[in-house]
Amino acid sequence: MPFVWRDYWVLANAVAIDQLPSGRLEAKRRTAISRAYYAAFHAAKAVVPWTELSGTGEDHRIVSEWLRNNGTDQGLVQAGRDLERLRVLRNRADYDAVFGSGRAEELREATEIALQWSEAIRAATAPAT
Repeated sequence: MPFVWRDYWVLANAVAIDQLPSGRLEAKRRTAISRAYYAAFHAAKAVVPWTELSGTGEDHRIVSEWLRNNGTDQGLVQAGRDLERLRVLRNRADYDAVFGSGRAEELREATEIALQWSEAIRAATAPAT
């Protein structure tokens, strides 16, 4: 059975609201932001034609660009913008050595974007009834 990528959002949300010891707060925020991004990225990747993908790290850029440039639905275009914002947040969470105390706002933003993004993708790709 294939992995359900939305489960990353569920994990990100659970990590975001969990009461971990204060010494672990930074790790919690970094993890939640990263998992929220990957939940959105993998949902988006399923929408992009496979012929557009490179199979490399470039797919992160390709997917958000494809949505912004080829989405016929405004929800998909906005999803491309949101995915790029999530990618920036994820890169900071994963690679910046100094995270700082002001990142709680970014954590909320990342988890909210990921949830809205998942809903927009589902709505835009749902079969017509």
